[in-house]
Order: sequence, then C-alpha cells, then structure tokens
Amino acid sequence: MRPLLRYIFFRDSLNTPKVMRLVSICLMFSLLKTWVFAQESIIDKTTIREEHSLTIIASAFDEKKQHTYLAGFIQVSTHAPLMGIVLKINAQNEMIGRYVNNSSLNSRYNAVEILTDGNILVVGYEVKSTEDLASLHDNTKVTKLLPSLDETIWDKSFGSESQNEIGVGAAELPNGHLLLVSNVSSKENHQKSTSIIKIDKNGVFEKENKIELPDGNHEASCISKVVNNTVVVAGQCRLTNASTEDAWVAKINTETYSTLWERTYGDDKGYDQAQAVILQSSGGVLLALNTEEKSFGSTDIKVVKVSSNGNTVWGYDKSYGGSGTDEVYSMRIAADNQVLIAGKYADDNSAEVKGWLFKLDTDKGDLLWQDYFPNQVIKSMEVSGYNILLANSLAKAEKNACNLLSYMDKSSNNVLPKPTIQWQSGNMVSSTASGNYKLELCLQTQTTDYVLEVRHYDRDNNLISFRGQVLTEDGQECAQTVNVTLPLREGPNKIQVQVRKASDRSILLCESDERTINFVPERVKVTHTSERQLVLVIGNSKYQHGTALKNPANDAEDVANKFRQIEGYEVMMYKDLTYQGFNQAIAEFNQQGEKGGVKNALVYYAGHALQDGQHNYLVPVDAHIENSNQIASQCYSMENLLQAIESANPKNKIIILDACRTNPFSESTGHKGLASVTAHINTLFVFATAPGRVAADGLGRNGLFTSFFLKYMDSPGLSIETMLKKVRGDVLQESNGLQVPWEHSSLVNDFKIVK
Repeated sequence: MRPLLRYIFFRDSLNTPKVMRLVSICLMFSLLKTWVFAQESIIDKTTIREEHSLTIIASAFDEKKQHTYLAGFIQVSTHAPLMGIVLKINAQNEMIGRYVNNSSLNSRYNAVEILTDGNILVVGYEVKSTEDLASLHDNTKVTKLLPSLDETIWDKSFGSESQNEIGVGAAELPNGHLLLVSNVSSKENHQKSTSIIKIDKNGVFEKENKIELPDGNHEASCISKVVNNTVVVAGQCRLTNASTEDAWVAKINTETYSTLWERTYGDDKGYDQAQAVILQSSGGVLLALNTEEKSFGSTDIKVVKVSSNGNTVWGYDKSYGGSGTDEVYSMRIAADNQVLIAGKYADDNSAEVKGWLFKLDTDKGDLLWQDYFPNQVIKSMEVSGYNILLANSLAKAEKNACNLLSYMDKSSNNVLPKPTIQWQSGNMVSSTASGNYKLELCLQTQTTDYVLEVRHYDRDNNLISFRGQVLTEDGQECAQTVNVTLPLREGPNKIQVQVRKASDRSILLCESDERTINFVPERVKVTHTSERQLVLVIGNSKYQHGTALKNPANDAEDVANKFRQIEGYEVMMYKDLTYQGFNQAIAEFNQQGEKGGVKNALVYYAGHALQDGQHNYLVPVDAHIENSNQIASQCYSMENLLQAIESANPKNKIIILDACRTNPFSESTGHKGLASVTAHINTLFVFATAPGRVAADGLGRNGLFTSFFLKYMDSPGLSIETMLKKVRGDVLQESNGLQVPWEHSSLVNDFKIVK
C-alpha cells in the first residue's frame, strides 16, 4: 500500500480558512512499471529521429511547462554543410517543435537558453561569404525564437571579414539584455581571444569587451547564468611558447563590464580545458574540465570548486575516469544541491564507449555514485527535482537519431519517482463573476518528505501562499481530493501549485501548469431600463512582441472607477486583452446591449492602435506583426467595434481612443497615428490627438490626454462637447502645442456624463 498524504493548511495572512486537507495519490505508473523502476534508474527511454544526421550539443529545460529544448546541427550527407537545429521535447520525451537554420553556407548552434519572457535564444555560428570562397569567414549567430519554434522573432549575426567568430553561449541580464560569448580568431595571425558582446533584448549591439593575452590565446567554451550582477566565463588559455594549455575562469561584473578576477588551473604535464561552469548564489564557482597528460594521451575529468574571491576550495588534485579518454559535456546542480556531471567514459582495454553520469559532494568533491550507458555519449543533461533528462549521441546506431533518457537520481528517497500534480478542476475557467475559485487536484507520490504550496498571484503580482504540513496514512489512488477555495482579486489571478522538499523547502521538486482566472465582478444593474448607460473600458499595456506601455492599464482602471462612482452607469473593464480576449469582451458588451433599453453606449480604449490605409485597428497584446498584411488578421478593427455598439441600438454612441501612440512594430506595418473617420449618426469619436499624429504616454500614472479627461469627466452639467474643449485646451498647453485632441461628431442629442 502506498502512503497517503494529507495536507493541513495553515491560516495565511489574508485570513483564509485555517484547516484544509489534501488527501492524494494518483496512480501514474502501472504496477509492472513501478517494479521495473525499482530495479533500474532509467524511467523511460525515447529515440528522437531526424531525416538527416543529427548531433545534439546543448539543452535547456522549462521547469514550468516541463519542456526541453535541444540544440545542435544536422547534416544531409558527409560533405554537405551543417545546419543549426533546435528541437522542442515535451514531458513524454516526444518532439513537438523543430527549427532549422538553412539560411547560410554552414551553421551550428552551440547553446540554447530560455529567456525570462518565455522565448528561446540559440547561439552558435554561421559561415559567411561576401563575393567568393576566398572571403569565407565565421560569424557569431544569434537567433531568438517563439517557444513553439515555428517563428523567428529576430536573427542576428556578429563578425567581420578579417576574423572568424564562433558563438559559444549567452547569459541574460536582469533587464532582458544579453551577454554573448564568442571565440575570435584572426585570419591574419590566428591569434585567439574571447569576445563578450552586449546586445539589447531586440538583438541590437551595445558594446564589446575582449579577454585576451598579449602573448598567447584565450578560448572560451562556456558562460554561467548571471547571479548578483556577476557572470563567469570559462575556457582555456595558452602562452605562445608554452607546451601546455591551462583551464581559465574569469568573473565579470555585468554592470561595469570589469573583470573582478581571473584564474588558471593546470600544470606543465598536459592540457586542461574547462567545459562547464556554474556560478552559485554564494558567489562561488564550480568548474568542470578535461585534463590530458602529454605522456599518456588519455583524458580525465576534473571538477574544481572556487570561492567567491577566486581561491580554490577543492578539486584540481582530484580526477575522475579510467585509463581511456573520458570527457565532460554537461554539469548541473541536483535537487539536493550536490553536483551532477555527465559525459563519456572509455577504457583502453575495450573499444566500447559509455555514457557516464556521476554525482559529487559539493562540500568535499567526494564521489557519491556513478552510472554508465553503453554505446552512448551524454551530450547534455537537464534536472527537474530528482528526475534527470539525458540527451545522448548514439555511438553504434543510426546517425540520424539521439536517445533521451529519463533517469532517477540515486540519491532520491528509495529511488522513487518525483511527485506528480494532477488537476481535477476540469478545464481552466478563464473568466468568472464569483469571488472564489475552487481548486481541486491530487498528488501522486510514494514518500512523505514533501510540502505542497498553492501560489496565488493577484493583478499586482502579490503572492499569497498556502503551505501544507505532511501527515501519512494508508490509502489508494485519489480517494480524496484537494478542495481549496481561493479568494480572488478583481482582474487576472494566477494560480500555481508547487511541491517542495519538506526537509529543505528551497528545493522545488515539481509544479503544475499555471492557471489564470479573470475575476470580473457583476455590476449593479440600473433598475430603470429605459435609461441604461453601458460603458466598456479597455487598457492594453503588456505587449508581448511590440513596445510595452506604462499608462494604459492605469488609465483604464481610473476611467472605469470614475464611471462607477457616477450613478446610472454599468461598467465593464478589461486590461491587457489578447485577440481572443478582444472578441470575448466585445461579445459580452454586446450581450449586455441586447438586453435593450440602452440610452448611451460609451467605449474607452487606451493602448496601441494602427492605421492601415483608411482603416483603424486596436492592437491586442499578443499581436506579432511584421508587415501590413498581418494587421487585419491580428488586430481588432474599428468597424467591428462600431457594429457591436450599434447592435445595442443606443441613442448616443461615444468612442474615446487614447491610442494614437507610436507604431509598436516596424514602420512598414502601418502609418503614423490613426486615420480620420466618418461618424455615423449620433456618434462621437474622440481621439487623443489629431489624425496622423501620435500621442504621448504621460510622465505620471496616466497618459497626457486621459489625465485631463479624468479631471473634467465628472464635472456636473457639462455637455460632452464643452468638456472635451476643456481637455483639449489643457493638453495643448501641457504639450506646448504638440498634441491636439480631436473629435468627429454627428451627435444630434445632448449628452452629459454627469447631469
């Protein structure tokens, strides 16, 4: 019988219910597979095949979505050029995405990163030629892709004809900018140096710094992630007259671009080359390197631990390997904060090559355990809790395939599978008028050293955490489920469940996918239906592919609240709408209007808008537009908005657009500002500025136009025309005549926001 976990939830800071229980076990593995799992450390084995020769070099793991990205190259035939490739693998080790770079003579990807915006960055090189073969040279190749890998966001190349540049890795800075590490080799004297290039989030070059020896060569092979405004670059260096090569590591301040310290590791017996580096939160460094003695010609693996000041803690006197050529390719921190090393193992007495995985104690460098995988070479490794995903090149199989092995860390409790979260709440509820959300799920696990946390983020990204205390009792499968009721905040609420190690809550073992529930409270209905006044307010700020805006979300919130304070208005407010969200919001507004009795219908929109020909479009936050042909399919047209309003048959229709900002995409995707419109009978269009001009985001909480609209909109007795004249005068004065609010009106009836 598997132990049953029961979670008793504590009272949190928001006075949620004190005691809530979780009783869970969901059967994921069959009894047969559980028995096999108990006998072996490999959970699952999958072969990924390509139509061409496939080589995997690097990987990156999306912990949230449990997706793995593999990068390397493919080759059609032996003498054909290389083509950089990226593969997307799901939690079942199935390939669900693929990108191939075939735009150059030769290309290869050496590194892949998942950026904080969710997009994918790959770094490598491509062979360029300007006119003839004599001018061939390598450039650093950097490509940013959508997570699906089906579209390129941008593609950049860095280098010159006088030198070869090979990109080896990248690190993301807190502001989204990037550091690229490349090896630069002069075509004239073959002098090698390491170049660190800083680019912005759009791939635009900012500056470059070189690490080089006055008499010798530097060559990088890896870069760490950024920790506390520092990053570590590692590789190897060699003086011109020296007969050996040393591993080296440099710690760099990412703000000042200065080298904090630089160290080398080696002796005069052979060659030492750093292959993987980890910068710890303490500032210390873990360095994995290959070391080869000249007299023997065989390679061993060394792991060096360095303090935050660059002093060796342990490592160079310890080596791991047999009598043959042993090499390291990947290093990761395990769930228990020890270090995992992956590569290959060979013995001179045997022609067999084995994949090699072993684990070291980070305090002393002692070997904790090791395992081998016949006829394979482990090229990359990713860690999720106690699960380890290994990507292998096959030594004795088809060249167009690689193996993916799901492997269980032998340090886990009784070599049992990590916990698995299963939602039981049905399909995600995207929008609700209820202030509570009932969370139902179960947790499949076979040990008790777990704590479950429900993480709830409100619209302002404030975190509410429900923590669980673990108790055990016997039970089977999902005899009971979690029933946690979460109090929602108005607007989007993000909900995620995490399972952490009870003995060390800093260790995340697994987490669920994220659910977003938009809480839209029901508004008080006006009893006199003949005088209904509907207001739709939309503010888009968080654009995913274009320029984000500071004010529109605030503008929408403040305008909506102002209308709610005025008696007689039914207000619907939305922020950061996608294209689908636009359709849903307009449909809900239309449904309210179809109930009848609408005297006035008002729409306020703040955000990006585009002009295409004589048509105007409101831009959803998920629009990704590269040319004008994509505008109509990805944006919401003003004509459709007007039709939706007119279907309610109101006496007056007021449309207010604080949306004439600068084109968020390339200037080839639309005209400047918005086009002039022709108002239908009893319709008023209000623009933040004149046709063809752009409006300013404000310096404070609100945009320039909206700040003055808020100032006057609740003034009693002012007709809409008089109120807008006051707004225009203040905006004109504040902008020194650069911004002039504009209206197109065919109103016949008088209209006052406040009578």
